[in-house]
Amino acid sequence: MQKHEKFDYREASGEATERYHLLGEIGHGISSEIWLAEDPRLHRQVVIKILPPRAQQDHDYAARFESYARSIATLNHPHILPIHDYGERLSSNGQIGSYLVMPYIEGGSLAELLKQRNLSQQEALNALSQAAEALDYAHAQSTLHGDIKPSNMLLRPDLWLLLTDFGIARIVSRASQLAREEAYSGTAEYLAPEQAQGQAVPASDRYSLAVVAYQLLTGRLPFQARTDEAMRSLHATQPPPSPRRWKPELSPACEAVLLRSLAKRQEERYPSAREFVEALTPSLHTSTSTGRGITRRYLLVAGTAAALIGTGGVWAAVTGHLPFMAASASTSALPAADAPTKILRGHSKPAHTLAWLPVPGNLVLASASNGDSTVKLWNLPVFGNQQTISQSTASKDLQRIQLALAWAPDARFIALAGVDAQGRPKIDVYRSDLSAPAAGLEQGFSLPAAQLNGLGWTKQTLLAALYTPKNDNAQSFALGLWDTQKPELQLSPISLSGVLSPSDYEGIYRSLAVSHDGSRLAIGTTQGALVGTVELAGNAFQWKPASFGLLQYLPGQHSGNAIDELLWFLVSGGGHGESLFSITKGKPDVFVGWNIDSPNPNKPVNVSSVLNNPPGFTALAAHPNNQKDLYAAGTQDGKVYLWDDKVGQLPIRILHGGDIKGRVISLDWSPDGSWLAASYADSAASIALWNV
Repeated sequence: MQKHEKFDYREASGEATERYHLLGEIGHGISSEIWLAEDPRLHRQVVIKILPPRAQQDHDYAARFESYARSIATLNHPHILPIHDYGERLSSNGQIGSYLVMPYIEGGSLAELLKQRNLSQQEALNALSQAAEALDYAHAQSTLHGDIKPSNMLLRPDLWLLLTDFGIARIVSRASQLAREEAYSGTAEYLAPEQAQGQAVPASDRYSLAVVAYQLLTGRLPFQARTDEAMRSLHATQPPPSPRRWKPELSPACEAVLLRSLAKRQEERYPSAREFVEALTPSLHTSTSTGRGITRRYLLVAGTAAALIGTGGVWAAVTGHLPFMAASASTSALPAADAPTKILRGHSKPAHTLAWLPVPGNLVLASASNGDSTVKLWNLPVFGNQQTISQSTASKDLQRIQLALAWAPDARFIALAGVDAQGRPKIDVYRSDLSAPAAGLEQGFSLPAAQLNGLGWTKQTLLAALYTPKNDNAQSFALGLWDTQKPELQLSPISLSGVLSPSDYEGIYRSLAVSHDGSRLAIGTTQGALVGTVELAGNAFQWKPASFGLLQYLPGQHSGNAIDELLWFLVSGGGHGESLFSITKGKPDVFVGWNIDSPNPNKPVNVSSVLNNPPGFTALAAHPNNQKDLYAAGTQDGKVYLWDDKVGQLPIRILHGGDIKGRVISLDWSPDGSWLAASYADSAASIALWNV
């Protein structure tokens, strides 16, 4: 295949529906060629893995490959590399080459990193933990990997791990039509004894992960042999050498965990990958060498004089005194402000909502503007080094007002809500590229609403909309729910008492926030924040409020508690998982937080009190990696303040819009944490991007 050669891909129906532009071969192995390619439809770089060719008459393989591709494409996990597409390619000699299309990950593989340097124990644990999460998820979906090894663990530059090539070894070995090779699908150095006998089970993947752990922690594989056959024999018959033979500083507990995980009998190994890593973690004593280690910090809000002020989550243990005082914090000590890295200017009116595609490694930003009734997608890699960008990669004119958008948790869909010229609210669900409505959801969902107030997804597939019903007495509101997997179901809305917070034209959809795992909802009202879950009771959903009741900035008072925006943040404390932050209306608006999973969930902390003459805060965002402990808050004067939860006190960094003049309307952090986006209320409808 020549550089820039084009080829048609075919879906299961055999119809040619797309063309990829090959840019160059970037890798190859016994089982595949790997090409970097351009997807002209979505304007992004992808990787195409081309499997060994087969005869056109091999229909059995074609059916197996299609079944495999469809099965793997259903896996949706942050540490599993997704499959964008699959198909076939006809070569000049009449053979068929099946291929898979996947995201392009710049960081390379764990195997490549190991050629450059050894990993620290902390890095090894982080990699193993991420791989374990992915494996346990796949096994719960009845999917085996079959070839766990460092070269199938891709790493982004921030060491975020993505497992790839699920089942590829078995598919390729079957294509060879060699029964013996089929039995040995996998890589001999990492192959479990039972897998070498053609009996792969979930425990086989966990054995292979233990071999990787042995390699990371000792610097070598447990067995060395000249041939694959000899290697398989060693795994099947010989006990692995003591890890402390190669690394004496490893503890006996660590050795015991590794050897148990490499047991010949699968029932003697750990029952899950997560349990293996959890057993391994304390045996390495990482907390004594790194300060933080792999354990999460215990966070607590308790005692009026013991609360550390931070952007929505600096919760400290009781110290008996204030670690710093707001009066002593001088704005002259603030860091210098940073100008944007890029500016997007495609809307004719300011964008009131920003949302990144929730898939690490795919830098696609969605923006919605009430003023011009459009939703746009901005695929950052397409723009290269451009600093000012005026043309989005996709756009949809909905011809509606009160627009809202929300990505589905698996990123396959984007929900778009709005009100048409006749005042009829409706929610449509589109494919992630905005090209067409999602299959089976073409009719969308209608709302008996006078005003929409929030949109989100809960429990993975439930679409939730917060609204004020028509002809309501303004003392209640409704939460509408639709099951996108069963759109024919007519689910009754949940009626709740209270008054939703009034919002300006640009911020009408800030009254609803969904927790990181999609299980809990937070609703902003004029009297504070409601937190709860929706639970199925018979054929209807019911609202189950949190036990701590209404969250208020000024408990017991009738004013000063109206919520303008809500944000969930998954803190890095082991016992207290989430905090809820809000911008509460006042003069000026204040930034308030509650550690709702602590023993004292109702205790508010005024984050903005750390600053002399604090600016009015307008928008919030949190870094997606809870270990980073970073928060951001936009302001009326166009700045974005960044805090580090571990540091507290003053912001560690301030971002500004450069030549952009206007208040910050919306903020959102990219899923890999590399980009922060802010929309501005300026005449050019600017969206600023900082590479943070």
